[in-house]
Amino acid sequence: MNSRHLIHSAEFHVGFDCQETAFALQAELNGFVHQQMMKVVEEVFDAAAGRDAVLRIPAIELDLGVVPHHDYRDELPRRLRRKLEEALAALRQSVDDGPSTGVQALDRRTGRRELLEYYLVYGHLPWYAGPADGERLAQHLSDYLRTQAQAFKSFLQQAAQRELVVDRLVTQFPTHTVYTLIELLAPAQAGHIIQLVDTLLSAVGPDVSRHDAQRLLVGELIMLLLGKGGRQLDVQQLLVQALLPVWRRWPLQTSTWLERLARGRAAQGGAQLQAVLSRVLAESAPQPNKVAAADDVDRHASSRLADAICAGDFSLIEALWQTVLTDSAGLLEQVLNQHGRRAVVRKRLAHGFPESALQQILVLMQPTEYGFVATVLEQPVWFRQPRGEPAPPRRAVKRQLWEFTLTYLLVERGSRFNKKSYLASVLRQAAAANNLSPDELAAEFSAQLRGLAKSNAGARQMLHLLTELDTAAHADARDPGSTNEAWLADYTHYDQLIRALSRDDKQHGEALNEAIDALERRAPQLLMRLLRELQAGAVGSELSSDAWSTSALRSLVLAFVRLMHQGDGANESPLIEALESYAARSPARRPYYYQVLRQIVRGELIDFEAIPAYTSGVSSQVEHAGLHAAPTPHAESAPDRFEDQEQVVSTYLRSHKQPTQVEVDALVQSCEYLLERQPRAVRRLLNTLMSDARMTERLVRVLPERLLIRWLGAAGVNDLSRLIRYADIVTTACYGSGMGVGVDSARLAVLKWQAIFAYVAEFGPVFQQRYFVTHLVHYLMQRAAGNAPGEFVAAISQQLLADSLPSTREMIRRTIQCLNDIDSGPAFTKGENPRVINEVDVSSAPEPPVLEDIYIYNAGVVLAAPYLPRVFDMLGLTKASAFRDRHAAVRGVHMLQFLVNGNLAAPEYQLVLNKLLCGVKTGIPIEREITLAERETEQLLGLLQGMIQNWTALGNTSVAGLREAFLQREGRLQLKDDAWHLLVESKPYDMLLDQLPWSYSTIKYAWMERVIYVDWR
Repeated sequence: MNSRHLIHSAEFHVGFDCQETAFALQAELNGFVHQQMMKVVEEVFDAAAGRDAVLRIPAIELDLGVVPHHDYRDELPRRLRRKLEEALAALRQSVDDGPSTGVQALDRRTGRRELLEYYLVYGHLPWYAGPADGERLAQHLSDYLRTQAQAFKSFLQQAAQRELVVDRLVTQFPTHTVYTLIELLAPAQAGHIIQLVDTLLSAVGPDVSRHDAQRLLVGELIMLLLGKGGRQLDVQQLLVQALLPVWRRWPLQTSTWLERLARGRAAQGGAQLQAVLSRVLAESAPQPNKVAAADDVDRHASSRLADAICAGDFSLIEALWQTVLTDSAGLLEQVLNQHGRRAVVRKRLAHGFPESALQQILVLMQPTEYGFVATVLEQPVWFRQPRGEPAPPRRAVKRQLWEFTLTYLLVERGSRFNKKSYLASVLRQAAAANNLSPDELAAEFSAQLRGLAKSNAGARQMLHLLTELDTAAHADARDPGSTNEAWLADYTHYDQLIRALSRDDKQHGEALNEAIDALERRAPQLLMRLLRELQAGAVGSELSSDAWSTSALRSLVLAFVRLMHQGDGANESPLIEALESYAARSPARRPYYYQVLRQIVRGELIDFEAIPAYTSGVSSQVEHAGLHAAPTPHAESAPDRFEDQEQVVSTYLRSHKQPTQVEVDALVQSCEYLLERQPRAVRRLLNTLMSDARMTERLVRVLPERLLIRWLGAAGVNDLSRLIRYADIVTTACYGSGMGVGVDSARLAVLKWQAIFAYVAEFGPVFQQRYFVTHLVHYLMQRAAGNAPGEFVAAISQQLLADSLPSTREMIRRTIQCLNDIDSGPAFTKGENPRVINEVDVSSAPEPPVLEDIYIYNAGVVLAAPYLPRVFDMLGLTKASAFRDRHAAVRGVHMLQFLVNGNLAAPEYQLVLNKLLCGVKTGIPIEREITLAERETEQLLGLLQGMIQNWTALGNTSVAGLREAFLQREGRLQLKDDAWHLLVESKPYDMLLDQLPWSYSTIKYAWMERVIYVDWR
């Protein structure tokens, strides 16, 4: 492609009238698109491009119609050229008419300015920038300050995370350019200020890093000047305040340094500087009473904020609100994140704070998306009148929408705002609140938007997002393993087996065979759970002839045998052949299969020779400490009216007596009736249930899991199937560990469901895997019998590995990651925001969101991944699986770049992947360069030599050859599903990667917040 035109992605969708033609032309079409169609795009863009302007287009979608496949080579390029020319002409006209389509026409200078501002905010370059753009950043800043100084000043003053922007300016740009900024902010006193700063920095002693001192001093100085807003400056007081961060970093060294400087200047007769230094020494020294008072103020503001937010009472913070927004925005965001995970806090905040304050919170947390959220909240679909009911007050609906928005921002969002995810979240929550399906509400929303789409860009955007959501939903519906009906049916089959094992529940052998077959095909994790429950004695097993036919018992035994060999990769066929051979010779096949089952449950080796000798007189019962329930009496007929059904459930929940089996069966029938026909009654009961742990326990003790799942569905829990599967994975591991985790196996199923309902009551109907697993494990740990947390976690982790199946391997890996985080630090308490324990806090400011994919040029450094923990430890950068401090982490970032190309002064925008590998947030500024001691250089070069020696396929490749051929690779980083995905550019000699004797596809160190998945060959 011509370097003048940058296309983020180009997609060609081609349909055929028959499958044979599609497969026949697949390879041919691929080459045709790259060689012919993209050439047309380039030519049309060339003709439309101006010399001095950049046209930025969000998207172009063209329909080329139906073309006979024998004529596509001539016809498709002609149609593409005509349609694309027409689309560009229309887009240019829309720019002239007004910015309603999102198309921007930028002159070159404006384009360079936007690129610079993007880098200053996010720390990396936008997707359309190339290496040459990065090299010209310093020149762009100089031009900006020279030609549009006031515009740059406004940009700094309005930056949402000003501290990060200023820090990046000071660390990444030449000192003389930064001093130009001081001249802009304080034109009258700039010369005096710069002279004093240079004098102060010139006297820095060897025990203080000059680079760090300059970063802290000049950065704080610029922040103070931005806050002055042109008011009269007291230079001495300004320096006193600017030196405070330096003093806090090196209190004793700074005092010695300033005193030495003061004495030297006094001897030279510098009276003015002497006065400044004397005042600095007098006022910047930490005075205990002043420091304590400042700390008291911070604690007071934090306490008031927490009280106001948790109570939803704005009056508690109203007097301090504007001050907090202006001077302590970081504190506000911290308190919101800390307490806002609780559903009750979000509800109180949304309904108790004035809307103006909620809007300010939205601007603070998501400044770039405020307009989109505000547009969504005003859509008329939310204010619809329910069928047969009066329209709700508009204010009440709006407050509910704010609650949904806060749920997305504080719980679901992850590290960046996604418009489609936000819209899906609000739709799901609104549908649950109004007893509608999300599809039904989305269809109504789309119908309203179609009438507005022609004249309203915002409506068009939302309609496009809804269409994408609908497409994704239909794709899920076509996957039989992903539908609610499929996985709910799995739990119905599981309940069926439990009933047959727990009591004399007369069932047809054919039905049990079907249940076992369905679980083995679709939900082997539930079979694993059943096996572990049997082994732990959590399920009674009266295998009477009425409940289990010979064929059903055989199906269960064979399923368990196959299951036990899935995880270890062994071939189960010889074992099954032997089992069936001995069964054929047994005089009584049913008792034979029973004895095999008993050996499996007891964890014994299957002794085929011994079984036939005594099967004829054996009792058909697996003996262990399980629940042996009485036979099920015939249930009385259920009440007819739904009010009576609701009363049955309500009476049971409030009662304290143990129910009879007849009462349990009536309760089950009433719950099924209400779930099918009266969802509003279920929601009323849920509101009571969520606030009373005793009622929750009574419910989960008697209802089958399929109904408990439907209760959660009625509560509007999102991603419910994954929540249940993660809960099963953890509790199955607990069963397998036996008393190794200190939890009574007979109580484990009840505890699991109590923990699930407690999670929904505390955090709302929002599933986030990391937080849910942490909550569940802590809930179980608190009820374990005396085990230390480390022992508990270790026992579960070990059993998880033993229970791993191909279908659950990824979920188990993620669960173990959560357990590692729990094991590496203290448990988070209620209301706190869980975080990675050893994450490097390189700034008190929050990280800016990652808005788009990040393109890098050192992707090959991931090949060194297995060596890095050891090397960082040898270099003294890490201790106890964490970087020692900010300085050590930054050195690690630059050392990785030294591995790639020998550079120790790489600009920050080249180091995004390095930051991730060292646990540094991508948006946090770091120093521009480091120096290496001779020992450090030798160890890093030794690492590269070791890679070459161990990778024998490289032969006599040099360090330079390794760097150029593999480490200096282009790549694309994408943040998706709370994990980083790295796609590495392919090259012809990548076949050597097949002989690499170590893995690099999944990277996760203890100090990293997110895992990195590498896609390379």
